[in-house]
Amino acid sequence: MLRLAMTFLFLAAALPVVADECSFAGPEEAKAMVERAEQRIADVGAQTALHEFMDAGGDFFDRDLYVFVLDFSGNVWAHGLRPDVVGSNGIEAQSADGRYYVQEMIALAQNSGEGWVEYEFINPCTGDFASKVSFVKRVGDLIVGVGAYGTVST
Repeated sequence: MLRLAMTFLFLAAALPVVADECSFAGPEEAKAMVERAEQRIADVGAQTALHEFMDAGGDFFDRDLYVFVLDFSGNVWAHGLRPDVVGSNGIEAQSADGRYYVQEMIALAQNSGEGWVEYEFINPCTGDFASKVSFVKRVGDLIVGVGAYGTVST
């Protein structure tokens, strides 16, 4: 029961808190933001970039897109929408369809370096579960990701 409660706490913590316009970006825009975040880390270093990723008025917010950064243990280093979850661990987080999506992100980054993870997540516009896809990429010892509602063809 505690594990289930922790999963929903992590899920709820990741939900956008404002979706007034219900204007969602697409998966390719999410991928492009990951590429920009990777370049930002290269340009200014991880410590500065992590702070920039959490600046709601900054360059790493676009409609429902924001950057999240994990390490290979599932610890959250940055979360653009919810900076209060930085320092938490999402390794046991499960989506509505029972997938351990953080574990999938870690495995993908370790084995392939980058790619897409699809899972069910609460759409903040409708309040219903919907398909969400995150593009994640290994950047040194970190995993940089951005998620969008919808699916991708792989």
